[in-house]
Amino acid sequence: MISKFIEQVFEKVKSHSQLVLKGVELLNELLVDLRKNDVRSAETSFNELLMVEKQADAIKREIIGELHSSFLHPDDREDFLRLTIELDKVVGFAKSAAKRLIILHHVGIKIPADYYQTMEEIMRNTVEASSFIVHMVENIIKDPSKALEYSNMVEKREEEVDELRFKLLEKLCMECSERVNPICIFLPGIIDDIEEITDRAEDVGDIYKLFIIGK
Repeated sequence: MISKFIEQVFEKVKSHSQLVLKGVELLNELLVDLRKNDVRSAETSFNELLMVEKQADAIKREIIGELHSSFLHPDDREDFLRLTIELDKVVGFAKSAAKRLIILHHVGIKIPADYYQTMEEIMRNTVEASSFIVHMVENIIKDPSKALEYSNMVEKREEEVDELRFKLLEKLCMECSERVNPICIFLPGIIDDIEEITDRAEDVGDIYKLFIIGK
């Protein structure tokens, strides 16, 4: 039987995951705005993402504080902490990628149009992976088997993103071997930040898998 305290913590983890998803969605909006050269919308998306990241960080601190003062078994407390911290890293990398994109725009460096198509495909998979994490958290108590299905779906999206990342980096390497330009220096970091989002989302799913195996 799930204790009332654990249910309350899961409600906060659920709220945390929803904010994390919102942050990833805002990164996606920012990328689309920049492709359209809609600077005002891109700046708005960026500022909203910063606010969402702060809200997510506040909930993370609340969860950690409650866990610290609880009488949970140390293993359960550690599982909650790892889940919360890894989840928070998702929105952290979303903020990092957004900052890099905004800086690129501010200094007048344009991402070539043919790169945007693959980047937006990466982001589509990234948003889906983040939404699956929300569904996973929502089902941990009410339907653990369904939560497991969602964690497996996150893993598939991470594999898709990994393949797309290599495809994009290969294209970048080929073009940069002929002519080095600022994109050769700055774009790999942005791509890596976005890929880290699905890596951390997969880690959240793996923590849940370890959690149910240990029960």
